[in-house]
Amino acid sequence: MQWIRIIFWKSGKTTGLLLFLIFLAGNGYGQSVEMRTLERKIYEWNNQSNCDSSVDYLMRLLNKNSLSNTDRYYTNLYLSYTYKRLFDYPSALKRLDRALFYGRKTANPRFFENNIKCQKALIYFDIQKYRLADRLMRQLEKDHYRYLNDEYQSKIMMQQAYLFYLEEKFPQAEALYHQAAEKMQRSSPCDLPMIYGKQIQLYGAMQEDEKMMQSYELALKSSDSCGITKYKMYALEMLKNSFAEQGRYEAYYHYIRIYDSIVGQYNAVENINKIRELEVKYNTRQKQAELVIERQAVSSSKRLIALLISLLAVTILLIALYITVQRRKKLSRDRENSLRHTRSLLTRTEDERKRIASDLHDSVNHDLTYLKHLIDDDPVVAKNKVDQVIEDIRIISRNLHPALFETLGLKQSIEVLAERIQTQHELILITEIAYSKLLPIQDELQIYRIIQEAINNMVKYSGAMAGKILIRETPDKLILEIRDSGTGFDVEKVLEHKDSFGLHMIMERSKALNGIAKITSDKSGTIVYIEIHLKHENINRR
Repeated sequence: MQWIRIIFWKSGKTTGLLLFLIFLAGNGYGQSVEMRTLERKIYEWNNQSNCDSSVDYLMRLLNKNSLSNTDRYYTNLYLSYTYKRLFDYPSALKRLDRALFYGRKTANPRFFENNIKCQKALIYFDIQKYRLADRLMRQLEKDHYRYLNDEYQSKIMMQQAYLFYLEEKFPQAEALYHQAAEKMQRSSPCDLPMIYGKQIQLYGAMQEDEKMMQSYELALKSSDSCGITKYKMYALEMLKNSFAEQGRYEAYYHYIRIYDSIVGQYNAVENINKIRELEVKYNTRQKQAELVIERQAVSSSKRLIALLISLLAVTILLIALYITVQRRKKLSRDRENSLRHTRSLLTRTEDERKRIASDLHDSVNHDLTYLKHLIDDDPVVAKNKVDQVIEDIRIISRNLHPALFETLGLKQSIEVLAERIQTQHELILITEIAYSKLLPIQDELQIYRIIQEAINNMVKYSGAMAGKILIRETPDKLILEIRDSGTGFDVEKVLEHKDSFGLHMIMERSKALNGIAKITSDKSGTIVYIEIHLKHENINRR
């Protein structure tokens, strides 16, 4: 405790106490070297999608009788981080309660109480339980954010400002965003684009284009200075969404094109890294691959012959059909051009959604908190860790989205979506899906987005207690129907309004799938009915 005596000797009793409290707020109170090492190990396991090892190790550690109350606090805290990575928010909250139980048994319970309130508020915000989050954030504000470092103060203020935005209390939101930005500038300036993105959303709602564009430029400047392309993509996402909500579709499409160019550059770097990984794997497994090739040579030759025969048969069939199809193509050419344009727009939209998928709160917050501790201990190791964190974030961004939908398929993805909505909202959602994988995966994804948009509207606006998703097939059609028991609305009036972007996207996606969408609504509820005409060449033979 030599450093405590130095503080008091250098600064006097009152000032020394203040500096001591600031030290505790910026560092984990009572966190031992072993706990910091454990935090690094859990972080690495979680980033490698090895959360089972994290849970197993931490649970076995909690069974040790020799563990102090402070160490039990941090062990439960790391368990909550792990469950949060798994999107198991109930378990994460339970572990925070256990951590608080042990934190209150230490010499400084107020430190642990306020930090647990902060972690809970962030979780409640993630699962959109804004009332619970707001109550905790108000308690922290009343206590002047005591024991929270500038970074966490900034994030809490940012969430409070967002709640003001939702309540359309725009001046209060604007003032609080500015305070959050000042604290973030001092603690973690590379994360400023998170706040600037929220300001873009706010100024878009306030119809203040000049301020909106100023926030956008600040976000770009900060992203470029820190070399974080994802934050630039996030700022563009918020900007184009603001234009879409204002009904300014020309500006919306303009920034989509800018976004596409950035995504292309981002993907180029990712592709180079992937090629290098493949080269390493190839060099280490080349001998094994040669043995496999020799064993499969005979069977490959047979498959090649069968493939050539099939291609010959298909070629003959195509030639026979060409003359008949050519006449019909001339009549449908204009219509197909229109569909192609719409499909291209929707494909870009899907690409955007895939690239935005990231874990800004969990991964970045955890990384930076750890790095803050490490900087005090070993700046050289901290610098190397920064490089590792950047690479880890790239891996998370690349792997978070793509495989899930392709692995589960349309039916299971819809059922998972329905279960999640029922868990997060007071809504009974029934699914009746009779689907045999007729369509290509890209068309299935468009159907999923249609259902997702309809359910979002159901949750936000209908006030419904129950809803139903129905998919059925006929020999030449796929029928999709989403119903709810809500209060209904005037369809024609809403479609004419500038804020009806979601309904228009449902209709445009349906057109791109060679389908027709019909939306009806009255006091008994709303029905979104879509018929998709199946083309022979688009039927998937999976």
